[in-house]
Amino acid sequence: MKRSIFFILLLGLGMVLGGVVYAALRPERTDDDRKLCWLGAQLDLTKDQQTKIKMLHERYCPEICRLGLTCGGNGPGASQQCRNATRELVRAVAAELTADQRKRYLAMVAGCLDESAGAAPRP
Repeated sequence: MKRSIFFILLLGLGMVLGGVVYAALRPERTDDDRKLCWLGAQLDLTKDQQTKIKMLHERYCPEICRLGLTCGGNGPGASQQCRNATRELVRAVAAELTADQRKRYLAMVAGCLDESAGAAPRP
């Protein structure tokens, strides 16, 4: 009986320790990862599309951030360079989408494109 209780306690301790180690070592999800997961759910993206779009964000976003751009900050006062960088990212992402996904995506990001929303990409 004592062995059984000891074994159960040892097993429980091992599970708790395993959970703590996993939580400490797993990679943290960034805000960008959360946004991409949300986008994937909204547009019913395939795994291949998600991978390609993540790679596009990893390629374009450092430059956009370097220019001091976030979607909310790309208003009338944002530089033409910032707007162009955002448009390039939107075009590249839209090129990876089906026609229906592209239509929904462009509606979602229209505010990020400022006055160019009407000239949204059609790859």
